[in-house]
Amino acid sequence: MNVINSPRINQPDMKQPDMKQPEINQSEMNYSNNRKKSHYFIGHKIHFEPELLEAIQQYTSNLQQNKNIRTKHSSPGLHTRFIYLGYLDNNTAQDLIENKLKPLLEYIVSKLNKLNLNTECLIEPKVQIDGHKRTYQKVQIVYSNKMIEEKIVPILRKITEPIYGEYEFTFTPHINIMSIEPVKSKNKELYENKMKYYGVELPHSFNLSSIDILKSTTLESRVGRASKNDASNIEVISTFELNNSNTHINTPEDQKSVINKIRDFLQG
Repeated sequence: MNVINSPRINQPDMKQPDMKQPEINQSEMNYSNNRKKSHYFIGHKIHFEPELLEAIQQYTSNLQQNKNIRTKHSSPGLHTRFIYLGYLDNNTAQDLIENKLKPLLEYIVSKLNKLNLNTECLIEPKVQIDGHKRTYQKVQIVYSNKMIEEKIVPILRKITEPIYGEYEFTFTPHINIMSIEPVKSKNKELYENKMKYYGVELPHSFNLSSIDILKSTTLESRVGRASKNDASNIEVISTFELNNSNTHINTPEDQKSVINKIRDFLQG
């Protein structure tokens, strides 16, 4: 008798026990996702600037090999920040962006485009160490642009002042390269001068092509509130293109008073 090919004899069928998968409550998942918080900014995600990106990568590599500077992490993406909006859950952020910020930023950009201002951002050749925090400082590239310094940032601060209060610090246009452990004041200029000898040449300028709403999602969880300078991923939520004169603006009735203030400021 061929045992291999013969049917089983006197062996009861062995049924696998039913393994019920835990039911996933979709509403609970949605609630959990909506309660997750991220940092939000208005700024600019820098695109199509390969020379600047390459220079930043070279600085990052050299800084990580410098034994005198204790690096924490490199800054996410290539972007510059104009104003901080807060550490917000998804629902709060969506309401703020869709119902309040988008109409205002559309109007601001439409007015700036009519003024035909210079969008070239001039980069200073020296990389700087800056920061007032006791836990970290920032290595950054500083640049200048009158439209950002005299129009965009002042009006953003003005329209958000009722929510966030008056800003304590003077705005300096910059691009963060990385966060580092704080250095002593007496060593700060020494380290900055040493960075000049890395042989990295920064480009002369980059172009401000848009004003963007940015979302920064922390990559690693930690105890306590996430810092806006933790290692994170930068996502563009909305973008408002400069030098696009074909934009049609619909002004919500409840924001016309704010719009009028913006118009008076930009024309002043």
